[in-house]
Amino acid sequence: MKQFIQYLCMSIAMLLATSSIHAQSYLDEEIPTFRHQVKIGYPIEIGLGLNFPKTGVHISYNPTYKLMDFISAEGQISYNYTDFERNSSTFARDGGDSQSLNVLVGGRLYVLGESSPIRIYVNAMTGLVQFMASEFNADGELVEDNGYSIGLSTGVYIQYNNTWSAGASLETRNFLVLRAGYTF
Repeated sequence: MKQFIQYLCMSIAMLLATSSIHAQSYLDEEIPTFRHQVKIGYPIEIGLGLNFPKTGVHISYNPTYKLMDFISAEGQISYNYTDFERNSSTFARDGGDSQSLNVLVGGRLYVLGESSPIRIYVNAMTGLVQFMASEFNADGELVEDNGYSIGLSTGVYIQYNNTWSAGASLETRNFLVLRAGYTF
């Protein structure tokens, strides 16, 4: 757990330091080229069906850098936590919890231009995910599953007045995440 917290702190510090450098170089422009977005969501595990956790939270920081009117580069640092009750599963899981930390980069494609009050966009990102899970198997034993893998995320969102957004994404480790966020 200590290694996970160190990894999270270092990733956030590096991303914030980099974003501050880029943001300073664009202070004279009216429309910011570099923007910050914070989202919070509810993760639903998908597989053979939908598995709703007893407790679930998804928190992400998504910096974006405008490349053209309809295209932006995007990054994501996100934390995902789910806790499933025993004997309430729709498939193999019999309770337990999982956590993951994603550090991803990719792109965002807007359907409508900046002058529109409502913009729809899709995104796709890849990177690294660190996961930690504790699940009960069929014999009632707690089994740990920890490691790293390739992280993926793709989603569809609606953005209002270039500030508020809502949408859904598919995230690594079989999660559908319903999210809402604010851009500043």
